[in-house]
Amino acid sequence: MAFLDLSSVTVSWSKKVEGKLNKTLYVQYCPMADNNNGAQWLSEKKNIENPYFGKKMHKCGAITNTLTN
Repeated sequence: MAFLDLSSVTVSWSKKVEGKLNKTLYVQYCPMADNNNGAQWLSEKKNIENPYFGKKMHKCGAITNTLTN
């Protein structure tokens, strides 16, 4: 899944440059994504909008980290 791989790289990179970001980003996680292996993504919003399940489970997930500028 391309989005899964892209999100993993983007989250990792963002953690490395924390403090140099121009906005706050939220690392969000869904334990059921990727066949119950779990997956994370970045969001500019605190509210969960799960990109892995669309309308089916749109609010599934939690913030696991907050990256600040």
